[in-house]
Amino acid sequence: MSPPQAFADESFHEDPSGGFYVLAAAVLPITRHAELREVMLDVRGGRRSSKLHWYPMDHQEKLDVVKRVADFDELHVVTIGTPVRPKRQERSRALCLQRLVVELHGVGVDTLVAEARQADRSGPGSPAATPFSSR
Repeated sequence: MSPPQAFADESFHEDPSGGFYVLAAAVLPITRHAELREVMLDVRGGRRSSKLHWYPMDHQEKLDVVKRVADFDELHVVTIGTPVRPKRQERSRALCLQRLVVELHGVGVDTLVAEARQADRSGPGSPAATPFSSR
């Protein structure tokens, strides 16, 4: 069996009365990457976007995506979340990322792929593969 790798994505909502930050990682063996890539391209359908975005989908499309992903053997999702105070997104991100790495290392993951942040932290950059180790 090949070692698992993780692919992360983030979401946050700043709100004075209850914001949140969520970091999720899809974990699967390297040997299954190509197969899952085909599934994800298929559920994206005819959209021109290079990414699969949840919000523009109608209810049935969302159900179809959830079913296809849930039916994929050996795919696991690890999700970490925390409340976020206004203007404290980076602190919440750091806390979630730290905990996510601990959880992923615990299940044998040694590579986490995530979008890199731009130097000014104003938005996403290019994907970055980051090997990590526990201390």
